[in-house]
Amino acid sequence: MKDNELHYGLEHKEVRNALAKMLVNAGQLNVDWTFNNQKGWDASIDFAKHQIKYFQNEVEKYEIYKAVETISKLYGWIEHDLSDYVEKTGKLYISFFGTQEEFIDLCTTHGFDIEL
Repeated sequence: MKDNELHYGLEHKEVRNALAKMLVNAGQLNVDWTFNNQKGWDASIDFAKHQIKYFQNEVEKYEIYKAVETISKLYGWIEHDLSDYVEKTGKLYISFFGTQEEFIDLCTTHGFDIEL
């Protein structure tokens, strides 16, 4: 089974996939810490700009995490990590979002050897 098939046949498949992809994208926010090593004010300004960019990315990441958690709670879903059991289809593996019952059903149906 591929990770992009985890939510196949479940209600709100698109929402579940979107939540999983939002987490992947949030984890990919990186900051380029390379800047001109000039001494003096220019180096300090460059460093400060990079710090601002870093913290803007941190704010964005936490806003994404908050949105994922809020939407998950709205639907009564939990994020489940099945990365050891499914084939990655993109750059990074996506999680399964669903109820505990849906998770157990998925694992049972596909023979995932997970302690429940």
